[in-house]
Amino acid sequence: TISFFLISLGIFLRFIDCVEPKYGSLEDFSGFEDVFDETFIRKLQIQCKIVANWIANKDFSTILSHNKRPTFWMNLSKKNLSNPSSRFLIEEAVQRLKDVDAYNFRNNKVIGAEWWIQSTGPDENIGFHYDKDEGDASINGRMKHPLLSTVTYLTDVGSPTLIFEMTTDGNTDNPIIPNVAYLSFPKINRHIMFRGNLQHGVLSGLKQHDSSQGKRLTLLINWWLQKPLAPYCDEVPDELVDELILDTSFDMNEEEPMDIEVSNCTASKKRKADIQFLHLQQNDVNKLNKYKVNFPPADLYFMYLPRNLNTSSLYSIEWDPSLVSGGISTLNLFETTQVNYLFALKIPKVLLLYGAEDTVSYNQLLSAALPIAKKYLHRIKVYLCSTDVCGDVANVFSLSPQTDLPRLVIDDTFHAVKYIHPSKSISTSSFEDFIVKSLSLKDKSRT
Repeated sequence: TISFFLISLGIFLRFIDCVEPKYGSLEDFSGFEDVFDETFIRKLQIQCKIVANWIANKDFSTILSHNKRPTFWMNLSKKNLSNPSSRFLIEEAVQRLKDVDAYNFRNNKVIGAEWWIQSTGPDENIGFHYDKDEGDASINGRMKHPLLSTVTYLTDVGSPTLIFEMTTDGNTDNPIIPNVAYLSFPKINRHIMFRGNLQHGVLSGLKQHDSSQGKRLTLLINWWLQKPLAPYCDEVPDELVDELILDTSFDMNEEEPMDIEVSNCTASKKRKADIQFLHLQQNDVNKLNKYKVNFPPADLYFMYLPRNLNTSSLYSIEWDPSLVSGGISTLNLFETTQVNYLFALKIPKVLLLYGAEDTVSYNQLLSAALPIAKKYLHRIKVYLCSTDVCGDVANVFSLSPQTDLPRLVIDDTFHAVKYIHPSKSISTSSFEDFIVKSLSLKDKSRT
């Protein structure tokens, strides 16, 4: 009986450890306007600024790796409490936003919220990434995503959030070149929600014209089926709780202090935001601007967007395949993650070598390579290799950085063979001819 109990307990614990979100039933993307009333949003700005300053003035390097900052946990599954009491305004905001988002939990049992604040300048970059259990990723190398990710904008400042229909297994993105995305400009009191396993970030090249002043302030909340690992995500420290309850000495614009009391802030009448659908095609290209996105660790992606987007709107965007490109990475041999991935790849590596200061060659190589990288996706991996971070590559191929570059080379490590393009002048056609002949590739578009 005891053995049966222990076996059953072990199976149960493994089941608990493997709770996976059911993404298939979720809305991929949605948004709401006016989620709080004016008084509440004003006071929420103050508290979020307090948290941002508290984080900025702390050193977490002794407990968190990779220069990460902690996030905070709010338990929503306490016994006999469908709505645990809020100690300060941010927790009240989490409670109210739970009510906004709960329809999209579907049959997933959300137990809590991970929240944090981002306060950045209008031109600061927030790189593209997947939301995940940062502790599990850092400690165990596992990729666990929240059920839903959300952004609540507390100012109108800065560039838009861009969310791609793109997921990962922890090693490979799917698809590598996405052609569907969602876009939201910062708009005070706007709340957006999207599937927690989607690649997203801030498109810094698309800033609102009138948002050069102030901070881009956002409250981020992820809804989880399991609590992320401490200390990366943990309960709010007592020190910060006390400060949030008691410290009302300033606000965003240094006006008179405001008395923060949750009970004085009534709920607003939220409304679901309209989403504009854009299907961008090749014949639209003269009305579009081209943008570059860097997907981690170092993948390049290019797409087009209309020149005059309405910054008050939300967008669902689908690109014709001709308007998106990628499949090229910038290689840095000083980055361990990149090196490990490079040697784990079984497909041939096509390396484009150029001098560190030679921007002309960089642009020529990139232009020549993009159509080929896309055409032969999954059969070759193309890397741009600057000599300042890839000098050893030139040495392996017995090339002089001073006289032999730029150059296209192939390292087929799986078959232990290498190839060097005979010329420093590389066009798209000569690029394709070289890899097809060297690797015996077939043009599948002609079959």
